[in-house]
Amino acid sequence: TTLAESEPEPQMTETFTKGEINMAVWAIALSGAVAMLYEVAWTRLLGLAMGSSSNAFAMMLITFIMGIAVGAWLIGRIRIERNSMNWFAWLEILVGVSIILTMFTYERLPYWFAKLANVIERSSENYPFYQVMRGLLSFAVMIIPTTFLGMTLPLVSRISTAELARTGGSVGRVFSFNTIGAVLGVVLTGLWALPNLGLARTFALGAALNIC
Repeated sequence: TTLAESEPEPQMTETFTKGEINMAVWAIALSGAVAMLYEVAWTRLLGLAMGSSSNAFAMMLITFIMGIAVGAWLIGRIRIERNSMNWFAWLEILVGVSIILTMFTYERLPYWFAKLANVIERSSENYPFYQVMRGLLSFAVMIIPTTFLGMTLPLVSRISTAELARTGGSVGRVFSFNTIGAVLGVVLTGLWALPNLGLARTFALGAALNIC
C-alpha cells in the first residue's frame, strides 16, 4: 500500500525588489501604530459610552482580537499570486474608509447603550444578556476595520518571505517592525493625540494615515 500524496500548496510566483520589501515592512510598522491608535481610541470611546473602563477594555479587546483573527483567516484563504503590494495598499485604504464610515455611529453609542438599559429589565438574571447585547453593539462598529487590519500583517509576511531561504529572518523583521510601531502608536495616542485632538480627530488622523 502507498500513502496518497497531498496536493502541493501553490508557491508564490511574485518576486519583489529589496526596495519594495523595505517599503512594505515600514508600511506595516505604520499600520501597527495606527492599529494601536484605534485600539486606545476605541477603549476611550467605549469607556465614555459604558461608564466602565474595565468593561470597555474587555469589549474592545474581544472585538479587536476577533477581527484580527478573522482577517488573518480570510487572507489565508485567498490565493494571491500577483499584485500583492496593490492588495496591501487597498486593504489599508479600506481600513481608513471603514473607519470614516463607522465614525458617524460613534456619537450614537451612548444613546444606544442607554436605550438598551431602558429596554432590558435590570436584574441579576438579565445582566449577562445585557452585557452580550452591549458587546454586539461594540462588535458591530469595530469588526469591519479590525478584519481589514488583520489581513495586512500576514500579507506583508508573505511579501517579505518571497525568498524561502530568508523566511525566518524576514518574518521576524516584519513582526518586530509591527510591534515597534504598535508601541509608538500607544504612546503617541495616549500622550499626544487624544489630549490634543480629541476622539473624533484622533480617529480621523488614523484614517488619513491608512488612506495615504
